[in-house]
Amino acid sequence: MKEILEKIALNPQQNHYLLIDLVNEIRPPRHKKGYKAISQIENLIALLYTYPKLKEGLAQYWTHLTQKRTILRLLTDLGLQSNLGFLTETSSKITQRILPELQNENSFVHLLKAVFYKRRDYLWVSEVPDVVWMRLLETMGLKPVWDLEKNNIATEQILNAFLIISLRITTIGLDPEMVERLPELEKFGSPFLAQNEEVDRYITKFRNEPDFDRSTENSDYKQIMVMLTQCDEYIKIIRKSRENHGISLGITYMLLRLSQNIAQLKVLLSLLVKNEEVPHYKGEVLFMKNAIKSSNQKDSIAGHISNSLSLLAFQMTEYAGKVGGQYITSTRKEYWKMLRSATWGGFIVAFLCVIKNSIYYLQLAPFGRAVFHSSNYSLGFITIYASKSVLAAKQPSMTASSIAQSLDTRQPKETHYAEKFSILTSKIARSQFIAAVGNVLIAFPVAFIIALVYYFLAQEHIADAERAQMMVSDLHPIRSYALFHAAIAGVYLFLTGLISGYYDNKNVSNQIPKRIQKHPFLNRFLPKKWIQSFADYIEKHLGSLAGNFYLGVFLGCTGIAGEFLGLPLDIQHVSFAAGNLGISIVCLDNQLGSADIFISMLGVLGIGFMNFTVSFGLALTVAMQSRRVNFREIRKIFVGLRKFFVKKPMGFFFPPKEVQALSEKTT
Repeated sequence: MKEILEKIALNPQQNHYLLIDLVNEIRPPRHKKGYKAISQIENLIALLYTYPKLKEGLAQYWTHLTQKRTILRLLTDLGLQSNLGFLTETSSKITQRILPELQNENSFVHLLKAVFYKRRDYLWVSEVPDVVWMRLLETMGLKPVWDLEKNNIATEQILNAFLIISLRITTIGLDPEMVERLPELEKFGSPFLAQNEEVDRYITKFRNEPDFDRSTENSDYKQIMVMLTQCDEYIKIIRKSRENHGISLGITYMLLRLSQNIAQLKVLLSLLVKNEEVPHYKGEVLFMKNAIKSSNQKDSIAGHISNSLSLLAFQMTEYAGKVGGQYITSTRKEYWKMLRSATWGGFIVAFLCVIKNSIYYLQLAPFGRAVFHSSNYSLGFITIYASKSVLAAKQPSMTASSIAQSLDTRQPKETHYAEKFSILTSKIARSQFIAAVGNVLIAFPVAFIIALVYYFLAQEHIADAERAQMMVSDLHPIRSYALFHAAIAGVYLFLTGLISGYYDNKNVSNQIPKRIQKHPFLNRFLPKKWIQSFADYIEKHLGSLAGNFYLGVFLGCTGIAGEFLGLPLDIQHVSFAAGNLGISIVCLDNQLGSADIFISMLGVLGIGFMNFTVSFGLALTVAMQSRRVNFREIRKIFVGLRKFFVKKPMGFFFPPKEVQALSEKTT
């Protein structure tokens, strides 16, 4: 390190390669060993204290590297969400990875990427305490930004960036979709516009007044901070108003960009003003860490996809399944009510199994079979929903929002989010268990009885021996694709909850009920009372109806898609598997032995397990992604879940008596 400093002191007018060598000396061998970087920075500080000529040479070298470099792009673009769409941004990043874009060698972005060229440099940089970095900057003799002359190039570029970001906030804040969700702005004025006026006034005074106050006591500075605080408050209002206005993915991205630009404006403002309560170089160090992280992740495709998925997952879990609460049982009364609802669901499923079997004998073309199977499933599921019955394995997909809230690690420590998640998981598991029990216990005997009655009335079986044997073979847990097909159904069950949330949100954001009430065609031919009732029903049930419809389409088309692609694709749902088994036993007379029936029943249990595991696993994954739960927190959550299961295993199958005590622990 001393040799590098001596080379710099010998000729401070050299290029940035010596700075790269110096950072290479500081960089730890592994990004997780930040303590080694701290040790090396301490050594650098000691050398600069001991050898004043090396300190002077390094200061001159830094001035030479930075005085002619533009910093505007670093201040206004790096680390901030662009206004490009997801696909366009992804395509751009892929192109840049294959054919990197040309860098302006006179820009600070180029210097940053050249010096901190490893993708995980930001990890060890962030692990070095701020006080260590601040001590290094002080030792080098660098001035804080607020202490630079007004005509300094860096100061001018920060002022320009300040204005650009302020204008960007105004543009986003006055977007028609934003204004529509904040009608009060038309009456009281928009802080998004007012902050730009305050920023423009601040910059004008900064440049023109010789004795301009650059402290936090400046009234213009205080007014800007008030306006930015109001902007933040209005962002919260928009996010909370989803029940009244709904929220689209475009609005979600817009709010993210708005929040990022407001935060960046505050960072730049902290560089320009002198705050007696904050140590010198505090703002510079914060900006440096953010800039290095943004530079490392700028062209990261995985990072971009992960961030976008996190944003999408957050929206999904926030707005998915408004009716999800009814699928979680806490008390024994709710538990037995779930069983009763599930028995009616199983009753309907038994008839759906019979209808599906009848469609098989129509000898339709693949498209016709897809339409008939999808219609059978969709109408059946809608009937189950309309009759307030329950279909097994749908609970996890409809409770993603509740799971996400239980995983919110930003809660105060006393809420014990790991324990809260364990309790919620036990509630979902036992709700799923009793729903599956209710479906199976009724679907199997009802399907059996229907097949038996049909045989006595028609003197022929409802399904021939070949068809019945095929249905039994499809239930074998090892020799068939039953578990794989059950996993596919689990994916569809998970998607149902997201689709329901999407349409619930669309229902509000597009004001569908009000548009139905004002529809000219309906008002011409139907009484207003009928139209009002229809609009009210759509307002409450559109999401669930859409979810059940699409679930039927998915289940009905998968097998046909498998035939078309030549792949073993199909679906298995625990309730339908039980119904098919009941039909098969009747149609095969005495051809099935006890062992065959036992293995088929094991297959039904395996299908139910896969339906629940996949559906719940995907809901949990989305919930974790939406809350950005890291690996350490995931481990803590699952360790807590394992301990909870060992302590109270029956709670995952049957509600305990002390429900009130359990609830009090999580409030």
